[in-house]
Amino acid sequence: LWDASRQLPLCPKKESGNIQKTVYVSPTGDDSQSGGEQSPLKSLRKAVEVMTEYANSEENSGGKLQIVLRGGEYRLDEGINIKNFKFADTELEICAYDGETAELNASKIIPASAFEKVSDEDILKRVYDSVRDKLYVADLSALGITDFGTLEEKTAGVFTTRGFDLYFNKEPLTLGRYPNEGLENIGLIMSDDKTNNKLEFKAPDNAAARWATASDMRIYGLLYYGWFETYQKASVNEEKNLIKLSKYPTYGASQARGKYYVYNLLEEIDVPGEYYLDRENAKLYLYPPEDLAGAQIEYVNGLKSAVIKIENSENVTLRNLTLCQNAGDAISVSGASQSVHSKNILIDNCRVYNCTSGGINLNWFTVSDAAVKNCEVFNVGARGIHAQSPNTDTRLAPANILIENNYLHNTSMYNKLYNPSIYAVGAGITVRNNTVHDAPHSAIQYGGHDILIENNNIYDVCKESDDAGAIYTGNNWIASAVVRNNFIHDCKGLGSQIVGIYVDNLGSGEEIYNNVIANIDQGTLFNGGIRNTYRNNLIINCKNAYDYSAWGAQSGADSAVANETETVRKKMQLADYIEKYPYITTLLDRNPRYTVDVTIKDNIITKGSIATANEQYVKNGESNQISDPTEVDLGICRILSDGTLDISNPEALDGKFEIYTIMQNVGAHRTK
Repeated sequence: LWDASRQLPLCPKKESGNIQKTVYVSPTGDDSQSGGEQSPLKSLRKAVEVMTEYANSEENSGGKLQIVLRGGEYRLDEGINIKNFKFADTELEICAYDGETAELNASKIIPASAFEKVSDEDILKRVYDSVRDKLYVADLSALGITDFGTLEEKTAGVFTTRGFDLYFNKEPLTLGRYPNEGLENIGLIMSDDKTNNKLEFKAPDNAAARWATASDMRIYGLLYYGWFETYQKASVNEEKNLIKLSKYPTYGASQARGKYYVYNLLEEIDVPGEYYLDRENAKLYLYPPEDLAGAQIEYVNGLKSAVIKIENSENVTLRNLTLCQNAGDAISVSGASQSVHSKNILIDNCRVYNCTSGGINLNWFTVSDAAVKNCEVFNVGARGIHAQSPNTDTRLAPANILIENNYLHNTSMYNKLYNPSIYAVGAGITVRNNTVHDAPHSAIQYGGHDILIENNNIYDVCKESDDAGAIYTGNNWIASAVVRNNFIHDCKGLGSQIVGIYVDNLGSGEEIYNNVIANIDQGTLFNGGIRNTYRNNLIINCKNAYDYSAWGAQSGADSAVANETETVRKKMQLADYIEKYPYITTLLDRNPRYTVDVTIKDNIITKGSIATANEQYVKNGESNQISDPTEVDLGICRILSDGTLDISNPEALDGKFEIYTIMQNVGAHRTK
C-alpha cells in the first residue's frame, strides 16, 4: 500500500514577492485609461490583454504581474480567457483590492418594474386559487430577451444544462414543481412495456386533470434504483389519471422504491419563489418570494463558458474574487493536451455561487501542480470542485493537485448523482480539511493512484439518493489511496443504505484508518476488492458498522471482473505500473474475484451495531486478517455545534483510539 506519510505537502510553484507591474480595474473605470490606481481600466478582459502583451514584451524582467479589481460588480457578456500565458519567471495574479469585494457576474437583469399582476383569465384558470392574486408576469420579448436555451433530457452520468435560471436578490428560484420538496413515491404502475417504449403510472389524486394544460411537463426520477436518475419529458392521460414518460427509462421502474417529482409547471406554482417560463410566448410567470419593489431579479442563459477560463497557462493565481450567476462553470482550467498542461495554478479564497453548471473545474487530464484553497462553493448545478489529473493509462506521474480548506454546500442542484461536491480522480491528488454538507449524493468521489483524503468534515449528504457513499470510490483492482482522520456523520438518504465510506465494485488498494463515522445507516462497505486495509476506525450509532461483501464472486460482477482482468493484462506490460504495483504480475493467478490481502482490525463500534466482515465473506481469499471489532458502550455521545464529539465514557476506548486528536484535526475547518 502507498505510504501517505512520505507525501510532501502539495502546492503550486512558490509565488514571487516581486511585483513588477500592477494594473487596476474598477466598475467606474475606462478601458482607454492607463490602468493606474487613479486611472483604472473598466474591464478585466482589457487588463488581461494589457498584462499578456506586457509579459510578451522586452520590458518583462520577471516577477509578479498583478491585476487588482476594486470593489463592485462587474457584469460580463462573455467569459475572461487567460490563454497561453507561459512566460519564464513571470506570474500573473488577479485579485480583489484589500478589504473590498469584487464580483464577476455573468447574469442579466430583468427590471422589477417589468412585472405586473396576471390578469389573463386563461392563465389564472391554470393556477391555484390561493395564488391568483400573487402571480406576476413579465413580457420578455418586450425586453429583447428571446434566447431561453432548452431543458435537456438526461440519464445518470450524462451532464445536462438548464438553459435558463432565475435569481431573486441572489437566491435561486424554483421551476414550478410537485411536490414542492423531496420526491413522491411512484403510483401504481399501469403499463410497463420496454419493447414499445411505454411506461405509465398513476398520478396523485386528480393531478392529471390539473396538468393536462401543461405544454412541456418534465419529470425527474429515481425510478428504479436510488443511484440512477433520469430527467425527461412527460405527459398525462387525464381520463385515467396517469403520468406517461416520453422514453422508457434505462432500468424501468420499481413499484416498491421508485420516486419522482414533476416540474416546469405553471400549474404547480403554489409557494413563494416558484416561477414558470413560457418559452413559446416569451412570458415569465413569478410568485415573488418578497416584495418586488427594490428587488434585483437576474437570469442566466447566455454565457456557457466559464466566468474565468485558464487555458494552456502557467503561474496564474486567482485570489479573493467572487464569481457568480453563470450558465457555465465559475472557473475552468485546462491544458492544450494530455502532455501539455496548465500548471502552477492557485485558486485561493474565492467565493463561487449560483452557477448552473459547476464551480471550479481543473479539467480533463490536462492540469498539474495546482491548488484550490480556502474557497466557498455553493448553489451550483453539478460538481463543486472537479480535479481530474493527466492521463494515467500509460504513466503514473503525480499531478500534485491540492484541494484544501474549502467550504462546499448545496452543490449538484441539477445534476444530482455522480456529481459529488469534490471529484478527485487521477494520480497524486490530496483532498484535505474541507467541510461539505447538503448534497444530494456523495461529498467526495475519488479514484486512481496516490490519493489522500484526510481531515474532512462531512455531514448531511446523500440526501436524495440511496445505495450511496459520503466518500465513494470503486472500479479498480490497481489503485492506491489513504482515507484517514475524516469525520463523517448525520447522513440520511431516501432508503436504508447510505454509507460513510463506500468502496464499490472491486475497489482496491485502500488504506482506511482513524476515521469517525457516526449516525449513518452503514459505516463502511467494501463491495469486493483486494489489498484493502481497514483499521482503527470508530463507528458510532450505525446499524451496520462495516461489511466486506463477496460481490466480486457473484455473477453480477462478471462484467466488472472482465474489465479489470483486461486492465491488469495491459498494465502488466508497463514499467511504471510494474514498479509501483509489483503484485500485478501474479495477481490473475490468485483469483482476485475473491478478496486477496485484506486486513480488518482494531476497529471500535458502539453496542447495537453489527459487523459482517468475516470468513464467510472472504472465503477462498488469501493472506486475509479479519478480527472482530472491539465493541464499547460510550454512554451519551453527542456531536456538538463546533463539530466535536462529547463522550461521557471516554475510558471505554481503552487508549486504542485518539478520538480527541482526530476531532481537533477536523474541528477547525472553514465554514464561512
